[in-house]
Amino acid sequence: MPLLNPDGVDRGYWRNDTQGLNLNRMYLDPDPVYHPTIYAVKAAIIHEYRKQKLHIYVDLHGHTTKRGCFVFGNTLGTKKAQVQQILLAKLLSLNCVNFDLRECNFDDTSNNKRDRKGDSRATSGRATIFRETNSGDVPYCFTLEGNYATGLRVNTLEPRYDMEEGKRMLREDHPV
Repeated sequence: MPLLNPDGVDRGYWRNDTQGLNLNRMYLDPDPVYHPTIYAVKAAIIHEYRKQKLHIYVDLHGHTTKRGCFVFGNTLGTKKAQVQQILLAKLLSLNCVNFDLRECNFDDTSNNKRDRKGDSRATSGRATIFRETNSGDVPYCFTLEGNYATGLRVNTLEPRYDMEEGKRMLREDHPV
């Protein structure tokens, strides 16, 4: 769902709507009158989850201080699920020059702390959808953060390998 705060963005705000509310802190109990976009998107996500059609939830954000692209995840109940979550981030780093695995964080204690205004990140889309989808049925609940500038580190991408042709390929899908 693109752009959940169009009224705020229209006025030059990054996170807040015209009421000054950070809509990404309203997922726990959104009000249909005061937070209509969050109320509707949360209902749609939970609807898809109940139909067993939700496999990943990614909330896209711009980050002003940390450089590069990275994800915030959740603390999962089993080692296997935690490894799967981190493995997806690793695969992103192998396929994107700007994705920085070292900046990723999958710890609820630090990811759900209070922000500068005192609002809890535990009520963000990532954390709320994770909990309301039974904390593991949908292990891929991320906030994907991207800085407005390039990252501190740049990944070197390996050439692709065409299994049918048996040839190494450049990133642009040309034979080496």
